[in-house]
Amino acid sequence: MKRRSKAGGKRSKARIRAAVARMGTRRRTAPACKAEKETPLKRELNRAREQQAAMSDVLRIISQSKFELQTVLEHVARAAARLCRSDGAVIFQLENGLYRFAAGFSLVPAYLEIERRTLISPGPGTVVGRAAMTGKVVRIDDAWTDPLYEKKEDAKVEGNRSMIGVPLIRDGHPVAVIGLGRRRLDPFEDHDIKLATTFAAQALIAIENTRLLFELRQRSTDLSEALEQQTATADVLHIISSSPGNLEPVFQAILEKAVSICDAKFGTLFRFDGSAFHLAARVNAPTALAEFQKSVVPFCHRRVATLTE
Repeated sequence: MKRRSKAGGKRSKARIRAAVARMGTRRRTAPACKAEKETPLKRELNRAREQQAAMSDVLRIISQSKFELQTVLEHVARAAARLCRSDGAVIFQLENGLYRFAAGFSLVPAYLEIERRTLISPGPGTVVGRAAMTGKVVRIDDAWTDPLYEKKEDAKVEGNRSMIGVPLIRDGHPVAVIGLGRRRLDPFEDHDIKLATTFAAQALIAIENTRLLFELRQRSTDLSEALEQQTATADVLHIISSSPGNLEPVFQAILEKAVSICDAKFGTLFRFDGSAFHLAARVNAPTALAEFQKSVVPFCHRRVATLTE
């Protein structure tokens, strides 16, 4: 039986180690290749998550805002900017045929003042106007060189170069436009526009729901106030009919109802007899006020008498 040489044994072990190393390399590189193939899918999933997170934030603010439309608009602007990787955002709402500034996010103070004073007509001169005119998302790759863009100096105040305008469509008409800008030459891509379009549709629903709920609450408040006033009037009329010739309970009832309707803490009522004022009723008046009235009313009596002579 032949014995293997030590050199041969070393070469065999070296080959084995090399083979094991190659196998390990294959195991390590295979998942990496798989991860590279999954990158586009992961990117789409991340974008979807960002969109869902942005909309969830808007819905959360709505639930906490007590129907405050301004709060919702400001959060929509913030969420749109984050979603589309813009440096700032504005929202202009349609009002009497023109678009007026409604909310903004992350704007240079000087530019914010410009936007607050600006009224925009549908037309190609601004990103908001173009979106309002076309009813579609519009993209301006570089506002500083765009031949139709009329607000170049204003854009330079903010530093905006690349922009998009996203209309919010209700019943076929743009009722608002979200304007997004980047303080760099970095044109928005198709996937940004797709995200902005989807977000705008969802944001419009949120804004409209808030507006309708606010109007419903306001209408309910108005009805409650009207009913309270009618009830107060009926109570006073009842007291008048039950107290013929006695005005003191009538004055007291009128004052009590007035204090209640106005949500006041106290009140006083004076009647004028043609020459002087006389205290007719008092409700929860502080002691200091009562003492003050005692000192002032006689003076008022004398003053009125002098003026009428």
